[in-house]
Amino acid sequence: LTKLIAEEKGRIVTEIPTTATAVLNTDQKELRDLLPGISAKLVSFGENADAAISVLSSKPSLKGTEFRFDIAGEMFKLFIKDYALAKHYSYTFAAALATAQSLGVSIKKAIKNLETHFTVEPGRSTLIEGKSGFTILDSSYNSSTKPAVEMLEMLPTLGAKRCIALLGDIREIGSMTQTEHETVAHAAVKNCDAVFFVGPEMKKYAFPITKKSKKTTKWFNSAAEAATYLESFLKQGD
Repeated sequence: LTKLIAEEKGRIVTEIPTTATAVLNTDQKELRDLLPGISAKLVSFGENADAAISVLSSKPSLKGTEFRFDIAGEMFKLFIKDYALAKHYSYTFAAALATAQSLGVSIKKAIKNLETHFTVEPGRSTLIEGKSGFTILDSSYNSSTKPAVEMLEMLPTLGAKRCIALLGDIREIGSMTQTEHETVAHAAVKNCDAVFFVGPEMKKYAFPITKKSKKTTKWFNSAAEAATYLESFLKQGD
């Protein structure tokens, strides 16, 4: 099925004319397999060393996230302030740089433009200075399981004294509700010093898992109730 989907979506690049430019992630085997059928000019990106825009690293911190790329043997840094961005964003920026390059925009100018103008939707990956020297990483808007786990795994790399999670329900996932909430709970226990929950699904499926651990954990009836508790719980450096 994955191969069939790749072939169908791949028509975007296999059927464009030779005068066009295809920007392609060549880390994915299904996309690499399309290369013989592309007659357009190709600008590739990915973690592989053969890519025109090669991703070297991504490093989130409490100030922002630094990405490094190898382009024609030269290393370039991109720093996005005020956002703690997960690793998959490196592909987004690599694709943007590849597009810029194909349009004749210099890499240095493209990086400056990204650093100046890049934003994400409110409630996603946003670093906010707390009242008492702690930092809030607000990624609460409409999350699903995979990005939630990715953010939890990222927390210990940010350099905080304590990593604390406040997690609400993951909604509209039907029969997967139990397993997905349990998955998030296990990731929270593994990566956080304390875990707090809001919502009936978190109470039913996630809270029992964290209660079995030795981590500080609580469930609250509402976000407002959680905020009142956390105001006294949070310390400088959290």
